[in-house]
Amino acid sequence: MEEIYILDGVKLDIPVIPINRGFLYADGFFESMLYRNGQIELWNLHVQRLTNNCKTLYMQAPDVDAIYDSAIKHIPTDCTDKHIRIRLTIYRKGAGFYKPENNEAEWLLHLMKVIPAQINICKLSIEKNLRKNITHFSNLKSLNAQLFVIITNNPEHTNADEILLLNENGHVCETTSSNIFWQKNDIYYTPSLQTGCIGGVMRQHLINKFKEEGISIIECAEPLETILDADKVFVSNAVRGFREVKWI
Repeated sequence: MEEIYILDGVKLDIPVIPINRGFLYADGFFESMLYRNGQIELWNLHVQRLTNNCKTLYMQAPDVDAIYDSAIKHIPTDCTDKHIRIRLTIYRKGAGFYKPENNEAEWLLHLMKVIPAQINICKLSIEKNLRKNITHFSNLKSLNAQLFVIITNNPEHTNADEILLLNENGHVCETTSSNIFWQKNDIYYTPSLQTGCIGGVMRQHLINKFKEEGISIIECAEPLETILDADKVFVSNAVRGFREVKWI
């Protein structure tokens, strides 16, 4: 399957993206989603986060039904039984400098086939120098991902699948592409949104599932030592699901 780009519902024959506020000012955010078994998984949670993100950015939410229908429509018939990664990028439409001319949203879909991992083990290293600041926008999957780009490009992390980030207060925050959970004495823990972690869709799904099944789950702010002393650690995201951590 070739990679497919869809701009506001129209498939691009040549994947050239017009200059926009997302490119110029990182004025937007994105969702990483998984198509499997004929549907986009956890769609309702993606819509919930998308809607909340638009409110945070004073942006008019796009037509989510049109986005879903467009994604499904453009998946090739010979790939309907495959795993497809869908990146939905939403940015503010129109011109203007720092002050935009309007608050309408434009959206871009990027579809590509992914091969499911055969082993759900994640090799994790720890970023010792750079930390994530806690801001009003920390929970969003912002188009400004420079911190993650710099960290993953550090040769010290060459052999790692994921890299653990601490926040400005020294608390466990997240990894470079996932949320993190750990277990100690039959209780599960995950960093709270107040730590500045991404408000992940799979993170919320797991929290909901734990509560429904009566499993203790605590959202917290803990130092690195707490997670190093855990009985089990795993990471989660919407495309890869969850993977058990192996330290390197």
